[in-house]
Order: sequence, then C-alpha cells, then structure tokens
Amino acid sequence: MITAADGVKVYGEFWLATDPQAPLILAFHQAGSSHAEYAPLVPRLNRAGFHVLAIDQRPGSDEFGRKNRTVAVLGRSTSYDAALADLEAALVWGKDKANGAPVRLEE
Repeated sequence: MITAADGVKVYGEFWLATDPQAPLILAFHQAGSSHAEYAPLVPRLNRAGFHVLAIDQRPGSDEFGRKNRTVAVLGRSTSYDAALADLEAALVWGKDKANGAPVRLEE
C-alpha cells in the first residue's frame, strides 16, 4: 500500500525479480479494471529480470477476477482524472525502491 498526496491509500501488488537491482516496471491498469490485469504477465516479466508494481487506481472495478482494493476502501470508483494522484504516488514509491535502477511506466 502507498499513500497518494491527498491521503488516499492506494493498494496493489509488488512482484520481485531475482536481482535486487533489477529495473522496475510500474503497471497501470486500463479504465474499469484492477492490478490483476497484469498478473498473467508478471512471471514472464520477473524471469526477464524486472520487478513489477501494479496498483489499483481509484477508477476501477473487479475485472480479471480480483477486487480493486483502492475502490473497495473508498467505497466507489472515481473519475479518471482522480487517478493522477495514484500514478504520481506509484512513481515516487518506485523511484525510491529502485535505488537508481531504471523505472518504466506501462499501461
């Protein structure tokens, strides 16, 4: 869990690669979805040498068989514009955790 600048708790999942200095991919789901959108790809990305952080943005739902926990805690899905704070929080978190390794954004 990370906290956005406006105090909203943003949930997600972080998958580690073998190498602690591996580059980090920040995976942002499509509208009306959840972090689970990336779950099928993560094993391949980890084997390819990437850490992956996929977050549950405020506009979302329970697509791909997993609950969007950010939406569940907020009690509702929000507008797409509200997700900007979630993306910024993930980027700050990612840069901190990357320890100088590259950080890539994927959507």
